Amino acid sequence: TGGTLEGGGGEKRGSGHSSILGIIAVSCDPYSGGANAAIMKAAATARIPVTGTGGTSLSSAATMGCRLVGGAGGSVATTNYCKALTYTAAIAGALKREYNVRAGSAVQPSVLSVVDCCLPAVLSVSVTCSSLRLLAPFLPPSSSTSALALARSLSLSAAPVTAAVLTASTFAPALGPLPLLAASVAGAAARGSFLAGLAGGMVVARVASPLLVTAALYNCPATACSILAGGGGGILGAFASCAVGKWAGPLGEAVRAAVGKRRSGWVGALA
Repeated sequence: TGGTLEGGGGEKRGSGHSSILGIIAVSCDPYSGGANAAIMKAAATARIPVTGTGGTSLSSAATMGCRLVGGAGGSVATTNYCKALTYTAAIAGALKREYNVRAGSAVQPSVLSVVDCCLPAVLSVSVTCSSLRLLAPFLPPSSSTSALALARSLSLSAAPVTAAVLTASTFAPALGPLPLLAASVAGAAARGSFLAGLAGGMVVARVASPLLVTAALYNCPATACSILAGGGGGILGAFASCAVGKWAGPLGEAVRAAVGKRRSGWVGALA
């Protein structure tokens, strides 16, 4: 391409030819010979920054004298977005260039759209729980107890977890499955409240990306970034779900009890 490009610390790389400012290695296995080994040997000689994933292969690259930068390491429990983020942050840091991360879209969906998406799951759980309660008196004692326990378990966990997961995936789509795992933890702490599940999922969607970006900019490995973002987001979301569920859960139970007392038959059971 002609000219020169500035590398890290103002170091000039290349003259009259295109410059390689960094190498991203993904399970490259440099000891297998061929192009991978030649590239890593050349990178070690030229002191070109190397980052990537694949703990064994990067360890081999380090023994060859390569200049590993950032959080180069394994790729267990990572997503494509997480790996791309850590790669870019590592190369930018090695070149002493500013890296501004802007995740997600400027156009945010409405919470009401999330509620609409949850409707099929909520209806199916309601019908299933009501059917189990109606059938319980006609079943043998042991089966009746199991049916009522299953109905209680579904009513406490299914709807809040669904609300949390759908909220997190809707408001943080760029993170892939990462917020879904955190939202599952947040929904489980919702005390059976649908509103608490929504709150927990919203918190997960808001904090997972900043946690992931912060960990990447501090050169944490990709696996550690995923654990910090998913685990930290799940814990914070669980706190939010628990706090909201503390008042929303009893309120919902009171409303259901009031509706059930005023109605009878199938309508009261569904309430």
